[in-house]
Amino acid sequence: MILMAFIVTIITAIPAAHARETRPEYNEPYRPQFHFTPIQNWMSDPNGLVYFKGEYHLFYQYIRTEIRGGI
Repeated sequence: MILMAFIVTIITAIPAAHARETRPEYNEPYRPQFHFTPIQNWMSDPNGLVYFKGEYHLFYQYIRTEIRGGI
């Protein structure tokens, strides 16, 4: 039983240690940490980022039929 607990601990610790090693460190507090893009085509600039009931909501204008933004 102790051996099984040890094996499970090792197996779960290896991916967590690797994730810590590969995660970039963000030391620039004023630099955006996220970049949002639609799945396809073009979107206008975001019109608002709202935090409501524990979730962030991003609103933007999206043109489904234009790949160049109507230019």
